[in-house]
Amino acid sequence: MNKKRIEASTEANETDAIGATNTGSNGRLPLRGWALELARRWNGGTYSLFVLHGNIFDVFPVQTGAQTTYVPLKTFLTRRLFPERGLLLFYDIGDGLTFGSAEMQKRFFEWLQIYDEVEGTNYHRVGPPRDFIKLAPVLRRFFLRVNDGKPQVPGVTLIIDFPEKVIPASEEAGAHWDERMALVTLLKWASSPELRELDIAVVLVTESAAELLVGVHQVAGRALTIAYRHHIDVTDQVADVPTIRCLRRILVDYEPMLAWMTGMGGAVLRLTDAASS
Repeated sequence: MNKKRIEASTEANETDAIGATNTGSNGRLPLRGWALELARRWNGGTYSLFVLHGNIFDVFPVQTGAQTTYVPLKTFLTRRLFPERGLLLFYDIGDGLTFGSAEMQKRFFEWLQIYDEVEGTNYHRVGPPRDFIKLAPVLRRFFLRVNDGKPQVPGVTLIIDFPEKVIPASEEAGAHWDERMALVTLLKWASSPELRELDIAVVLVTESAAELLVGVHQVAGRALTIAYRHHIDVTDQVADVPTIRCLRRILVDYEPMLAWMTGMGGAVLRLTDAASS
């Protein structure tokens, strides 16, 4: 499937004076800054997962007839970056799964009814799971099956708000199974050739990239040390001596580094909070 491109024209018609915003030849405002960089990476077709971070509560310009209006980020993504996507889905832990339009919701719930009949669930009546770990397998099935019928859907984008709340940065983050599962799910989606081929993309929207990265590091790092220790405990203690020695040497170096990075992560978050306050 050909990936649906983002119109990223930087050409502008000359208009009037200071304060007027130029429009491209297609009637849309040309993209600038982060939006232009996102469009370039998107159109390159290499990635299926993107991270937007920074002042996500700002407003952004879109063309409305002859006027330029300023809208929230979600509206900007819907109207300017992804107006031609077949399905736009939004997720956060507060509202659960929502949709870019009523028609998109209708199509998803029609598919969900078929899913319920196969799996013996009742999501098309009570709504899809709000918990990300329970929702993710449903979404993956939908991603892989969305174009089984007709008409074909020109691309699906899932936008996850506040992903740092799905993989939180905390001292106990590595101890929670759900957080490790959430991280693995996002990593699989990011590296999935199937999703790229089907023109499925995931966009993570976070105010603090530091908090998201600290959470990812804590979850992945602690999971790695647990896996190493588990292998040492269950492997053959005679035949697998070289591997045991290697893993113990790694743990001697890595566990103090993980503890140091966890403390540094907290300092990064405090500095980030102080800078933004």
